[in-house]
Amino acid sequence: MYQTHDYIAFLFLISASGSFWSPIHDVVKNWPLILCDARTVDMDKLVAVDQVSRNFVGDVFYATYDPENKWYYQSNMGAHEGVLFKSWDTSPRVKSKGMVVCCCITS
Repeated sequence: MYQTHDYIAFLFLISASGSFWSPIHDVVKNWPLILCDARTVDMDKLVAVDQVSRNFVGDVFYATYDPENKWYYQSNMGAHEGVLFKSWDTSPRVKSKGMVVCCCITS
């Protein structure tokens, strides 16, 4: 349903990545993109899960339920709309290092 374009910026040894998501066509009525405000995520409540592929071995983190998290979504997003968000940031000056992203079924 979505296409993504990743933009990576490198400054010294600090790096960040952002993503732009938009529907490929038509209006998204089911499975909208949902973003969690990373400033509201307690890193100690994330669950590390192994991510293993042919070219990469590392960890991804799954979110658990936390009523303190602030979630946002755009209903009925059309192909002419999009969302730009920071995927991750290694800067020691930022509290949130990554973004919690998911989709859900809507009725």
